[in-house]
Amino acid sequence: MGKVKIFAITYDDFVDNIAPMFSSGDFVSGRVTVEVIEETKLQSLTLHVRGEAKVHWTESNGTNSSTSYSKEVKYFDYKNLLLGQVRGKTENDLITIPPGINEYPFRFMLPNILLPATVKGEYGNVSYWVKAKLHRPRKLTMKVKEEFAVFERFINYNPLWMLPQEATNDKTLCCWCCSSGQISLRAKIEQMGYMQGEVIQIFAEFENISSRTVIPNAVINQIQTFIANRKSKIVSKIVARLQGDPLLPGATERWNGKVLQIPTSPPSYLSCSIITIEYILMVYLFIPSAIDLKVNLPLVISSVPSQCDINRNWLFLTLTQTPEGKNCFWPCHLSLSRAPRTGHNMPNHGQTNDLQCCESLGSTIFLAISNCRRNQG
Repeated sequence: MGKVKIFAITYDDFVDNIAPMFSSGDFVSGRVTVEVIEETKLQSLTLHVRGEAKVHWTESNGTNSSTSYSKEVKYFDYKNLLLGQVRGKTENDLITIPPGINEYPFRFMLPNILLPATVKGEYGNVSYWVKAKLHRPRKLTMKVKEEFAVFERFINYNPLWMLPQEATNDKTLCCWCCSSGQISLRAKIEQMGYMQGEVIQIFAEFENISSRTVIPNAVINQIQTFIANRKSKIVSKIVARLQGDPLLPGATERWNGKVLQIPTSPPSYLSCSIITIEYILMVYLFIPSAIDLKVNLPLVISSVPSQCDINRNWLFLTLTQTPEGKNCFWPCHLSLSRAPRTGHNMPNHGQTNDLQCCESLGSTIFLAISNCRRNQG
């Protein structure tokens, strides 16, 4: 790495090496650290902030043929110059930083729109990251990238999520040409919507009038759907399971609130146009040498209390407090801090360039940093 000993991005508010989580309208802050062992000349230090969703998979069309499907959605994309000049290639354009630790703080606001939560799926992901690039004369550009997590604070609440869910099913088993008897099940849960880590109380009745022993089960199925080029790829997997006692021929069993805990899997994911995650509670009877008898109950799993958030009307009218203590309504134009932190080397190169902005999802997104220039009284 030459004269550069450490080149790293660190987010503020780290606790036990766990990065903080953010949501729409939150400020994200941190610092880029450049530690050099001697006086070093640089062309520039740039910062790139991005939020995006990507999917990709390949399907075989035959022996030696395949088709790839890809799609990308950009939520925001910011670039800024922290140090130096973009095209600073002459000796007079170079910036000199002293030996030791040089820290360059950054702070920006996530756009105040509905941002999908961070998720990593089988064939795609939604990610948010900060990337720094250190440009040096006659040397390879150094790069460092750190992701940060986003969760959906605001849930598009549906009153149907609070309604009980119920289903019944039955079938007659056959052994060769003779009827073996009927089995039936009825299952019910108190509501459709739950939070991560909550328990689902399952109320069910199982009746086995057949000549076979069957086994009651309940599972939570996670269904991931990836969409690209008018095609979709679906992946289903079990994330939680509950098994009851074997049900002998002629016997019945009743679950009076049998508990199945919801794991810390990603929440139901419905706000991304190319990735969805849905959940189903499947209650079924395992039947040896036959197709299982089952019922499906839909679930919506949230990472935050949706009932609480639906009573707040400030999704897109968040009142923001500026560093000067003045109130202003988003969006407001702000500029990026570029001076290193107190206590370390603090060169002042007079950089005043504002962060470049882009239009995302039909809204102009401003990177929020130091002072609001448009105040509301």
